[in-house]
Amino acid sequence: MTTFRLIFTEPLADDAIRYRKGDVEAVFTIDRSMRLTDDYEFAFYNDRMMCLYHVCSSNEGVKRVGRRSFVFTIPCYQVWQPGNYRMLVRTGDAKVLRFDVRLLDDQQFEVSKPIVCQALSDDAILSLLPRYVAWPLLSRYPGIRQMRQWLVERYRQKIAGENTSWFDRLRFCNNLLLTFRQADSKKSLMRMFVSVVEENFCISVYDCARLSAEDRLDDLFDDCDGEHAIDLSSFNNRFYIFTKTGVLGTPEGAKLAACIGEEASAGSTLVFGGTRAELEAAGSRMTAVWQWIPQENRLEEEAPDCSDMVDAFVATANERRLTLSPEALDKLCKTVVKGYEQGRIANWTQDEIRYYMAYQLQRRYLDRVVRDYDRLQERWVEAEDVDEHALTAPEPSDDSLMAELDDMTGLTAIKQALKTLYHRMRFCQKRRSLGLNTTDEAAFHAVFTGNPGTGKTTVAKMLGRIYHSLGLLSKGDVVCVDRTQMVGHYIGGTEQNMRRILEEAKGNVLFIDEAYTLCPKGESNDFGPHAIECLLGVLSQKHPDMIVIMAGYQKEMEEMMSVNPGLKGRFPYTFHFADYSADELMEIALSMFRRDDYQLSSEASLLLRHHIAQALECGDETFSNARWVEQYVHNGIIPALADRLAALPTEAPAQAYQRIEACDIAAAFAAFVPGKTDRQKRRQIGFLVA
Repeated sequence: MTTFRLIFTEPLADDAIRYRKGDVEAVFTIDRSMRLTDDYEFAFYNDRMMCLYHVCSSNEGVKRVGRRSFVFTIPCYQVWQPGNYRMLVRTGDAKVLRFDVRLLDDQQFEVSKPIVCQALSDDAILSLLPRYVAWPLLSRYPGIRQMRQWLVERYRQKIAGENTSWFDRLRFCNNLLLTFRQADSKKSLMRMFVSVVEENFCISVYDCARLSAEDRLDDLFDDCDGEHAIDLSSFNNRFYIFTKTGVLGTPEGAKLAACIGEEASAGSTLVFGGTRAELEAAGSRMTAVWQWIPQENRLEEEAPDCSDMVDAFVATANERRLTLSPEALDKLCKTVVKGYEQGRIANWTQDEIRYYMAYQLQRRYLDRVVRDYDRLQERWVEAEDVDEHALTAPEPSDDSLMAELDDMTGLTAIKQALKTLYHRMRFCQKRRSLGLNTTDEAAFHAVFTGNPGTGKTTVAKMLGRIYHSLGLLSKGDVVCVDRTQMVGHYIGGTEQNMRRILEEAKGNVLFIDEAYTLCPKGESNDFGPHAIECLLGVLSQKHPDMIVIMAGYQKEMEEMMSVNPGLKGRFPYTFHFADYSADELMEIALSMFRRDDYQLSSEASLLLRHHIAQALECGDETFSNARWVEQYVHNGIIPALADRLAALPTEAPAQAYQRIEACDIAAAFAAFVPGKTDRQKRRQIGFLVA
């Protein structure tokens, strides 16, 4: 009977350790139907299609034990995580056996009986791909499972072609669009990727930002009588990799984009890499090139899953030459898993991981060993050096996260809607922590409608802090913008402004005030819709590490969404902020006085309530609610008190600087009657024609 057995070469005594590093001894025993003289090829994968080990039995490191058993050691490149693995064995007659392996929580391996794989199945292809030098490295890169699956499919087509007489007449399109999450070039990754696509190839890598400079154009194409052409035909299997592709969508890169477009249908392969925003900008100018890239060749880097994040932390520790004790390694991995499930570190970048290792873990380790001179030579990072609080959020309670929202005056419907949203997010997090299937949440972009001063910006700031505590945002601040900051005055100006704004808003809430002004009626030449187009890249992502909130008057926002059904679908939540009542505005005013240690006389309190009610009666739809009250208090009543005390012939007692009288209220109201200072026309879009 053909069997397979795995065991750690150095078992640990501590049964509580779930995550560990260490070599594994593998024993493969063949039955009598399999030939002893054959060479056997072994490939060991995890459930993320990462090749952890590959060897042929004729190589060193594999020895025969007894008549029918092979023994070899699987070295530990990454941390062993409880979960599913698979061992693929290719026999001498090209048959592929698959053993399903499960690593249990107690660090014991559970191996299934062998399954014979079909000739062109994924497992059969995965048993062959490690022969490419780049595949083992490429397969360990996190977040590119879609790209690895594409390579499996392409290799399957290649093998089918070798066994079909007419298949070699077909030429598959290898032009590629690779979308990455971070704005770095990924040159080495793209090189490894294309090296697996074709065996006989020549790779040229070009930085579009560098080539777009006038003095670098001759690196890519020749200038003959004003005609530019990229020499793409010198090799049939030549790959041209372009990075920093966002430049191709700018006026500065128009010349380079045109030259690439001229030869898009040539025999060589074009590979474009960049973020979604960069590739969309390039595609706006290179539609002729993009039509030569089929949909199945447009691949995206996925957000790292929990196991990827564990590997990233351990790999970073190795980069910094930090040797973790078994207990420290286990604690670090468990803390990373907890932080990921909470959402605290789900969107961390590699730079943030490096920062934690350098300024949290390594600093705590050094502080500990330096305090004890006898331990200066200690090389182990211990469990006490792992700072859990930096990676995990404290278990939030409804009281702690919602207290500030509850303290706000009014907004009853908004409070209930936000509490329901919060409870839903916590519910999904708990399901994931229990190992239950939970569909990925859509983005949490929202539309806020209502008149000025109804608390829209304040609630947006609160949402930023709540989303940050739940791990949906890496920072949680609010970036407030309006049309004047977004829309440019010339072609390309809006796109330039939006790139800057989106970069600043990364990890935060992007609050767009008076968003309806971006889509003015009857203005076909307005640049406002270009700003909306720039937002679509963020709005279409599931987890963009950014929340977009559009705010404005209810009627105008409803009209804007009705004429843009595609835009409306990007905003799953709409919250209407109703105007405050007179009692609510009075409570807001009193809270301002209490905060700054002011006291109102009974007459002043009655007069203030009367004036607020009068302001509501006089105000129109532009009445700014709480904002009017804030201006009335800080810019009217307090200055009136200051004037009264300054006019006294002698120094007033200390309590006079706290007490507000009715005369102060009356003196201030004359300048703050709605209609004199608060009633303003809404912003007009277009031009005034005399």
